[in-house]
Amino acid sequence: MNKPVLKHTFALITHGCRVNQYESEAIIEAWLKAGWSQVEPDVAELIVLTSCAVTARAVSSARRACLALHQANPQAKMIFTGCAATLEEFMILSGDNINQDKKIEQPLLKTKLHASLRPEEKDLLLKLPELDFNLLEAQKTRRELFESQNKNALGQRVDLPFPAFKMHTRQRSRATIKIQDGCSHGCAYCIVPFTRGVSRSREFDDIINEAKALVNGGLSEIVLSGINLRQFKPSLWQLIPQLEQALVEFKPEKTLRIRLSSLDPAQLTTEALDCIANSRILVPHLHLSLQSGSAETLVRMKRGHYQPEQINDFIEKVSQIWSVFGLGADILVGFPAETEREWLENMCFIDKLPLSYAHVFPYSKRPGTLAATYPNQLKKDLIKERAKQMRDLIELKKQSFLKRLFDLKIAQALVFELNSSQLDKRNGKKGVSQFFVDCFWESSKQEQMAFEKTFGIANIIQTEIMRINDEVLIVKPLD
Repeated sequence: MNKPVLKHTFALITHGCRVNQYESEAIIEAWLKAGWSQVEPDVAELIVLTSCAVTARAVSSARRACLALHQANPQAKMIFTGCAATLEEFMILSGDNINQDKKIEQPLLKTKLHASLRPEEKDLLLKLPELDFNLLEAQKTRRELFESQNKNALGQRVDLPFPAFKMHTRQRSRATIKIQDGCSHGCAYCIVPFTRGVSRSREFDDIINEAKALVNGGLSEIVLSGINLRQFKPSLWQLIPQLEQALVEFKPEKTLRIRLSSLDPAQLTTEALDCIANSRILVPHLHLSLQSGSAETLVRMKRGHYQPEQINDFIEKVSQIWSVFGLGADILVGFPAETEREWLENMCFIDKLPLSYAHVFPYSKRPGTLAATYPNQLKKDLIKERAKQMRDLIELKKQSFLKRLFDLKIAQALVFELNSSQLDKRNGKKGVSQFFVDCFWESSKQEQMAFEKTFGIANIIQTEIMRINDEVLIVKPLD
């Protein structure tokens, strides 16, 4: 039996990337400010599902989640948004206009959606309480405007504005700030340019003002994020010094950190080295959208704008600035026509990199992408085996990096507000080191209360590394 819904309540479920998470937090902040309450989906008056479409599996997951949410709470108004809402099979407007195309496996819903919003329409949700659910007229006006715009070679509308999402208060110990949206590149395997639209960059002043507001609320770490940071204009490496100067002058007494989300290897330039060398608060951690260490594979991926050798050269130079640093990567395994030679080149290249972790993705055919039309698609068993080999290599590199950290004995930990009952079975506090490795301080509630009186919450502190347990640094605060 379904529970009765509670008036002026909402539930927001978010799939996918850091940008989606940021936009969801901005929506939550706006609705809480408007007097709404966040509750569990089964009693919410309004449910919003933000979807991901980076793989066919992600779209399927969004579809299943939407169905499950409706079944658990059929009385709720459902709003579907995110990247999957752009795809043809999700072009569901609202009300009785439900997509009943029998060719589509598992129709999204067999009942009513209040609205389905594309990513460029999603910021309408910020004004939802003010609009009193009259989304459809606002959506119609927005869509008519965008559809009338010129399109580029990829079929993207070229004059999309930067979405109006912005955070004003601190939601977590660290916060993401979205500085860029969309992508104008067009990798062969990627659907995102079609779902997120053309690249748009946020103004420096707008970014700095949001960062100041978050720091003023107690935040200690900011993560600069976007869909493709290489296309941030005029340059990420020009933004960082200005942002750093503004924050240090704004809160000179506070220890702050800036962290970067995924970087394109083509961003690893002399300008980047200068920025890293001169920054006081940029953390020693880089994450690269590497994809492959084989130059030939990269060309087929439509990522021939950088060479693997450039990455090696840059990492060697970074090592002279940061003696120890976290290095992560995204690696796509089993791309169409990947030969044994290319695979060995890839493994050899990855083996030389001082990676501390990596996300290994087995290639899967993504309908609507150029790579889905390529001949010589590899067999699933071969892709699975290569993914296992790569993950085994990454695990060895991760353990080697953790041992190196243990030998350092000292880590700067950003302590999270969440206590152990919300995190795991152990009693203590969790954090993250500057190298993007989790930390845990085993402590009693009395010790935690004393700690918070001394250091506060969401602060960065010096810790001693006592041991390593399950890839987590077990630490204790230094006086």
